[in-house]
Amino acid sequence: MIKGDLHLSDKTISLVSTHLGWTDDNEKFEDQIERMLAHLDKNQLLLIAGDFNVSPITNEYSMILNNGLHDLYASNPKHLFDSTHIKDIDLHKGATRIDYIFSNEKLEVLDREILFKDDLVSDHYGVYIELNI
Repeated sequence: MIKGDLHLSDKTISLVSTHLGWTDDNEKFEDQIERMLAHLDKNQLLLIAGDFNVSPITNEYSMILNNGLHDLYASNPKHLFDSTHIKDIDLHKGATRIDYIFSNEKLEVLDREILFKDDLVSDHYGVYIELNI
């Protein structure tokens, strides 16, 4: 997790970039989320983005939402399954959505897009949103 705080005149926004693993013999995904959230101040606006390595149809994704986070890119449900990586990487078969932008507040999403699908820069695509804060 990398975190930076943006101090505005009336609020602080914590910008967090993260890369989480999946549950295996060494570690549980749920423990990773809990450890990450323990280092964040939920009283300020949180924007948490990165590779969460879970699809939207998993218990792990539900656990993220149950911890008070909102999936900003999928605030319009038709975008819930927009693929964010190339097919068949790691444990993920086919093209799925494993990269997210979460917030601890419901925010108005003005625009969203999956970037770099044709001009690859990684095995993941870019996830872009424009917000009204």
